[in-house]
Amino acid sequence: MECPEENVVVDFVRGEVDDELRVVIERHLDGCAACLQVVGELARIFQLPVDADAGTFGGGETLVETSPMTGTAGKTRKDDVFVAGLHEGSKLGRYVVLSRVGAGGMGVVFAAYDPELDRKVAIKLMRSAPGGSGPKELADQRARLLREAQAMAKLSHANVITVHDVGTIDGQVFVAMEFIDGTTLSGWLRERPRTWREVMTVVLAAGRGLAAAHAAGLVHRDFKPDNVLIGKDGRVLVTDFGLARPAAGRTDAFATVGGNSSQKVLGIALTQTGALVGTPAYMAPEQLAGERSDALADQFSFCIAAYEGLYGERPFAGRVLSELIANVSDGAVRPPSVKAAVPRWLRRALLRGLAVRREERYPSMDALLQSLAHDPWRRWRQAAIVGVPAIVVGAATLAYQQHEQPRAAAYCQDVRDKLDDVWDDGRRDAVRRRFEAAGAAWATDGYDHVARKLDPYAEQWLAMQTQACRDEVEGARPQAVLALQMTCLERRRDALAALGELLASGDAATLERAIDAADNLPALDVCGDLERLMAREGSVDATIDPETRRSLDAALARAKVLIDASALAAARTEATALIERTKSAGYARGEAFARHLVAVAYDLGGETESAERSYHEALSASLASGDAEVVVRASIGLLWVSTQASRPLIEADRWYAHGKGALERMGGDPELAAELERTIAVAYLQHGELETAEVHARASVKLREESFGADHASLGLPLGTLGEVLAAQDRMEPAREAFERARTLIEREYGELHPNAAAANDNLGALLAESGDLEAALTPMRRGLAIREAALGVDHPSNAASHHNIAGALRELGRIDEARVHAQRELAIARLAFGDGDSEYASALGNLALCDAEDGRHDAAAAGFRQAREVVLASLGKRHPQVAFYSGGLAAELLALQRASEAIEFAQEALDVRLAALGPEHFKVGLSERLLADVLLAALRPDDAIPHAEHAIAILTGKVGDASALGQSQFALARALWDSPTHRDRERARELARTALATVKTRKPVDASDVDGIEAWLEAHP
Repeated sequence: MECPEENVVVDFVRGEVDDELRVVIERHLDGCAACLQVVGELARIFQLPVDADAGTFGGGETLVETSPMTGTAGKTRKDDVFVAGLHEGSKLGRYVVLSRVGAGGMGVVFAAYDPELDRKVAIKLMRSAPGGSGPKELADQRARLLREAQAMAKLSHANVITVHDVGTIDGQVFVAMEFIDGTTLSGWLRERPRTWREVMTVVLAAGRGLAAAHAAGLVHRDFKPDNVLIGKDGRVLVTDFGLARPAAGRTDAFATVGGNSSQKVLGIALTQTGALVGTPAYMAPEQLAGERSDALADQFSFCIAAYEGLYGERPFAGRVLSELIANVSDGAVRPPSVKAAVPRWLRRALLRGLAVRREERYPSMDALLQSLAHDPWRRWRQAAIVGVPAIVVGAATLAYQQHEQPRAAAYCQDVRDKLDDVWDDGRRDAVRRRFEAAGAAWATDGYDHVARKLDPYAEQWLAMQTQACRDEVEGARPQAVLALQMTCLERRRDALAALGELLASGDAATLERAIDAADNLPALDVCGDLERLMAREGSVDATIDPETRRSLDAALARAKVLIDASALAAARTEATALIERTKSAGYARGEAFARHLVAVAYDLGGETESAERSYHEALSASLASGDAEVVVRASIGLLWVSTQASRPLIEADRWYAHGKGALERMGGDPELAAELERTIAVAYLQHGELETAEVHARASVKLREESFGADHASLGLPLGTLGEVLAAQDRMEPAREAFERARTLIEREYGELHPNAAAANDNLGALLAESGDLEAALTPMRRGLAIREAALGVDHPSNAASHHNIAGALRELGRIDEARVHAQRELAIARLAFGDGDSEYASALGNLALCDAEDGRHDAAAAGFRQAREVVLASLGKRHPQVAFYSGGLAAELLALQRASEAIEFAQEALDVRLAALGPEHFKVGLSERLLADVLLAALRPDDAIPHAEHAIAILTGKVGDASALGQSQFALARALWDSPTHRDRERARELARTALATVKTRKPVDASDVDGIEAWLEAHP
C-alpha cells in the first residue's frame, strides 16, 4: 500500500482503527522506515509509553500479539465486541442500524433509522481508548462524547452538522446526528481538479461554520478536511467537535461527570490520552508546543486546510513529525510545487492566517473570511458592468459615501490647482534661489538633482489624480476603491508639499541633507496598483473624521521629511507629539507610523537603546493596526539594531523572516525588499558568514536593478555592501569594481562634490587599504575628506571617520607622525560634536592609542585604551562588544610592558564579552582567544594557554581575513606545548611553529616582525 495519510496514522497510534485496517498498516510499517519513524514520534508526542517487552501501550494493560512500535495489535476490547455485534437491523435504543459508515477519532459511525421521527440519522458510538476501560476511564470517555454533543448541539447554523440526540445504550455513549449523503472535503478534492473559485466556495462555507462555533464560545481544536462534509445536495458542514472546548474566559460550563445526558460537562479540559489534541499536520505552533488552544489556533488549522485545497499540498513540509514541527514553528511556508492559478491576494490572506505569532493573524475568523471573500478584481468588474458601486471593504464604503463622495467631485474640478504652493513654478523658483544663496560647491548639482526628481513626481501625481477623478465621475471603480486611491494620493501630495516647504526655507546645511529626501518620497505607483494598494491599506478607516485624518497625515509627512533631511531633533519632537495626537484620534495606522518615525530618529542619532525600544513599540502598533509596511520597516530597524549590537545571528535571522513575511502579505515592495536583503547581508558579513552575505547582497543589487534600472543612484548603497563582502573574501578586483561602480553612479546623480560622493570615496579607499595598496588608498580617502570639509566645514562630525581611516592607513605605512595628526583631529572633532563621554570619543581615543603603540609608547597607549574602555563602560554598558576592543587593546599594551599578570584580567574580559555577544565560533572570539593565550604564556601558565590557543586555531582556520591572526595562534600553541610541564610535545611544537611561519607569509603585505619572531624561536628551539 501507499503511505497512509497522517490522520490515519494518528488514529492507528491511538488505537482507533478497526482490525482490518490495523493489519494492513502494520504490514506497511514492516517495509517503510519513514512511516515507522512517524509512528514512533507520534507515540512520543502523544505521551504514549511503549514497552515492547511487556507488550503494553499507554495505560499498562497487557495486550495480545503486540506490535513493537504500537503495542495495539490483537487487542480485543469490550466495545469492539459490542460494535462487532452490530449489523443491519440491530437495535440501538429506538434506532435501527442500517449500515456501518466508518470510524473516526474515538468513535465508530453507523447509518441508522429513527422510527419515531421517520428520518435517517448518523449514530456515533464511543470507543474506549487503549490502556484500560475502568470506571474512571469510561467516565472520562463518556464526558468526552458528551462534550462533543453539547458543543454541536449548542450550534444552529447552516454549516454545522445538527445534533438530534445524545445518550447511552448498554454502557456505550452515542450521539445521533443528521445523516449527510456525500463525502468529506478530502474526498471531494480528490474527485477531480478544482478551480480556486470552486475550492473557496466550499472553504468559505466551512469557515462560516467554524466562525459560528467561535461565536458560541467554542473552539474546535481539530479542524481539517476530513472534518468537513459535503453533501450531494451541495451543503457544506463542519463536524466532529469531539475536541471542542469553551473559549477561554467563559463560565457557562461545569466540571461534572456522570448521570444523564443533560449534565453539563463541557467545561472539563480533556485531552486525548496525552499532551496534544488534534491532528499534527493541521496544528498551530502553539498546539504543537502543548499550549492551550483558542480560536486563533482554529484559524491556523483552517488556513492549512484552505491552502491544501488550493495548491494540492499543505503549506508546511515534513515527512517526519520533527521536521513538520520545525517548519511550522519557524513559519517556513514552502512555495507551491506546481504553478496554481491562485491570485496573489488570496495567498497573502492565507499567509497572514498562518503567521507563527498569534497577534499577526486575523483577530477573528470573521475577519479572515471577509479577507478571503474579498476578490477585488471581481468586485471591480461587477461595478463596471452593472454601473453602480460595489460594496468593498466593509464599513469603509458607507463612510466614504457619507464623507468623501461630495469632496471627490469638488476635488476633481481643477486637479492642477491642488499643487499650488506644493510644487508649482513659484515653489520651484523659491527653491532654486535658496540653492543659489547657499553658495556651496555642490549647490548647482544639488538643485538639478532635486528638480529632476520632483518635476516628474508632480506630473505623475497629476496624471494619476486626474484619472482617479475621471473614474469617480464615470463610476468606473467602486467608491471604496476610490477612497483608498485618493487617500494614497493625498498622502503623497502631503509628502511633496512638506519637502517643497523645507527646500524653500532651509539653510545650506538643511538643503545639503534635504537632497536625499527627494529620493525618499513615497512611491506613486502603488496608488495605481489596486491589488498592492488593498494589501497595504485594506480600507480607509471609517471611524475617524476625514479632516482629522488628513491633518494628521500631513503632519506625519512633515515629520518624515525632517528625518530624511537629518533634522533629527525636530523630527523626534514632532513625531513624539503625533503619537499622542493619533492615539487620541483613534488613528491606529497613524500612531504606528509616528512610533516608527521616533524610532528612526533615535536610530540615526546613534541612540541605540531608545531606537530599539521604539522599533518594538512601532512593531506592536503596526501589527495591531494591520499596517504591513510599518511591520517591514520596523523589522528592518530591529535587524539593523541587533547587527550594530553584534548580537547572535539567530536574532538577525528572526527579524529578517519577520520582514519577509510582512512583505509578502503587503504584496511586495522592491525598495523595502532590497533594503531588507542588504541589511541581513551586513549581519552575515559581521559574523563572517561571507557566502550567505554575498547571496543577500547580490539579491539587494538585483532587486534595485530590476526596479529602477542598472544606472540608478540607489544602487550605490547595496553595491557598497557587496564590495565589502567581496573584500572580506579577499576578492579584491570584483570588490573594487563594485565600489567604483557605486562611486560613478553617485557622482553622476549628485555631482562629484556632494557629500554622498565622499562616502563612495571612503569605501574605495578602505578597499585599497585592505588589499595592501595603502598609498593608493590615501587618494580617495583624502578626496572624501576634502569634499566633506568643503561642503560641511572642517569640524563637521562626519569628518571624524575620514580622519580615522586616513590615520589607520598612514600608521600601517609607518608614517606615525602624520597618522597622529589625523588621529588628534578625529579626537578634537569627536569631543566637540559628541562630548568626552560618548562612544565616538572612545573610538578616537583608541585610534590615537594605536598610533602610540606603533610608536613604541606603550604607557601612553595603555592609558588611552584604559580611558576609552571607561568611556564605553559608562556609555554603553559592560556587555557591549566595543568593551572587548578596548579591553583587548589594554591587555596587549600591558603585555608589551611585561605586566602579563595584570593583563590577564582585561584579556579575559575581552573574551567573555565577545563570547556573550557573538557566540563561540565568531572570528573575533578567535582573536580574543589568541590574545589570552599569549598573555597566559607570558605569565608562565602554558597549560592554561593551550585550550585557548587550540580554540583560536579551530575558529580562525578557514576564515578569510588576516593570516597573521591564525599564524600567531599556531605559534602560541607551539610555545605552550614546548613549555608545558604536563602536556609537553616538542616535536609537535616545532611542526606547529613551521606551520605558523608558512601561514604568516601568506599575509599581504607580509609583516616582517611576525616572520622574524617565529624564525628566531625555531632557531633557538632545535
